[in-house]
Amino acid sequence: MVADKGKIAVLGGSGDIGRVVCAELARLGPYGLVVAGRSLERAEALAATLPGETEVRRFDVGTESGDAFRDCALIVNCTGPSWRTGPLAAAMALHAGAHLVDVGGYSLLMGELAGRGGELEAAGRSFVLSAGWMPGLSEVFVRHALERAEGAHGPAESVVLYCGARDTWSLTSAEDMVWHVFSELRFGWFERGVWSGRPVWAACGTVTLPVLPDARQQVTWMYNAPSRPLAEERRDLSLRIGLVLVGPRCRFALAFSKLFLSRRRKTAAAMLHGAIRRDAERRGPMGILHAEVRSRSGRTFRLTLAEARNHWITGLSAAHAAHAVMQGLARPGVHYLGEAVPARAFMESLAACGVACTEDAA
Repeated sequence: MVADKGKIAVLGGSGDIGRVVCAELARLGPYGLVVAGRSLERAEALAATLPGETEVRRFDVGTESGDAFRDCALIVNCTGPSWRTGPLAAAMALHAGAHLVDVGGYSLLMGELAGRGGELEAAGRSFVLSAGWMPGLSEVFVRHALERAEGAHGPAESVVLYCGARDTWSLTSAEDMVWHVFSELRFGWFERGVWSGRPVWAACGTVTLPVLPDARQQVTWMYNAPSRPLAEERRDLSLRIGLVLVGPRCRFALAFSKLFLSRRRKTAAAMLHGAIRRDAERRGPMGILHAEVRSRSGRTFRLTLAEARNHWITGLSAAHAAHAVMQGLARPGVHYLGEAVPARAFMESLAACGVACTEDAA
């Protein structure tokens, strides 16, 4: 079977994120879309709303063979939990000779694919990981803020990103969060390209973010694997990633899971999912990226992206990552979204869809 250079398979295409990806790719195309999911009925209902050529396929990432999408040029993985489905989707893309965009993927998939980067680069194929909202757009946003700041004030000495997304996320999203708790939870920040770990009590504090309705926020300085490439690239900088918009219920669920539920991860995910949902229902959905770049001259540049439609912007980021791949604008090889696409052009493409940033060059 020969791949159609304009055909894109969206795994989990009828889910909360996948629906946004399909709708945006249909707008950006023309592309031949394949909406794939476990429910053929839901996929058909979505396909009926999309313009252009759309195909539906019943699909379960855990059971399908590697030949399922041999006719597609690109596979977009919107299934979850990503720690489990990402390697399976990547294996399919490798077998099919296709590009890959994964909304999740994280460091787990980066580690598994590390040995294939040169091969994929030589073949001109792009595997773009963590191509969602946070991580994903957050790393593109930091690069964009840094470019804007240095254009205005000269060389930077530090970058701080405050980020968080409060919403009624799915149970599979909570399972990914639990994976992070047990596999990658570290506290601290990057200093001159080197990770500087801190005990949890030294990595927590409070911050006032006037751009949020509830401006006073608890912040936790945490490790974020997709930020490491920038930290190592810019060894002249201090780089901190601060997690905000996490309510007390969620903090308790995370701490309790870490201490007592290492062998009961399904229970941990269910507990965290309930806490996230209650917090979002009580306070309302909200997402924030707020970067502060301090220059060597002492001036500070601030860039903010506030967006309450978290599912929408997650899918939008993945769709525009896929579009960049199909247009030959993404770097070949295996990269997180922040390194895969040119930051300014990517932010401009989202701005055309209504993603608005505000800046303050103090």
